[in-house]
Amino acid sequence: MRILQVDSGREWRGGQNQVRLLVRELARAPQPGVELLLATKRGSELARRATADGVTVAGLPWTLGLDPRAAWWLRRLVTHWRPDVIHVHDSHALSLARWARAWRRRPPRLLAHRRVDFHVRKGSGWHRADANLAAARANVPDLQRQITQTENQLHILLGENPASITREAIELRALPAPPDVPPGLPSSLLDRRPDLRQAENALAAQHANVHAAKAALF
Repeated sequence: MRILQVDSGREWRGGQNQVRLLVRELARAPQPGVELLLATKRGSELARRATADGVTVAGLPWTLGLDPRAAWWLRRLVTHWRPDVIHVHDSHALSLARWARAWRRRPPRLLAHRRVDFHVRKGSGWHRADANLAAARANVPDLQRQITQTENQLHILLGENPASITREAIELRALPAPPDVPPGLPSSLLDRRPDLRQAENALAAQHANVHAAKAALF
């Protein structure tokens, strides 16, 4: 997963320092399969301090709030680096990120973080981001319930009492590769696959529906 952090960085205040601390801690404790990149004003105090902290920084020519040059470079970054999540930290970053992600056939997720509490007018980018976050939080209990049901079903299939399944953080590259299929296996083994049997039964049912439809014509 690739995460793009975006802040205009045109000034140095407490908000920019929060962004620096966030990306610094994420860079110090990297997660397997997660890449981090900070996009901010080239040569800014945020860019300088984040670079000194070991964070990968993409400097943008960000002079104005809605700088068209920054928008163009951000669009190139979103198109070529292809982040999965864009995390923006100010209103200018939100506006440019919304425009830049629209050029992707499958736009990345957009997370907008407000550092201070202020009124959000209906229809603004902040309002959409808050609504998406609220919808995602509302889905959490239902997803947790589905996970519990699936775990219980797996235990029952194994002849065990229903219980939660303990998961360990395993890197995908560390998983063993599937064994090679030895040559000479009979094709009749495919008849044992339940998905093929299900597809075969579905096809037979469709044929029966065709015959029933033809009979209904007379």
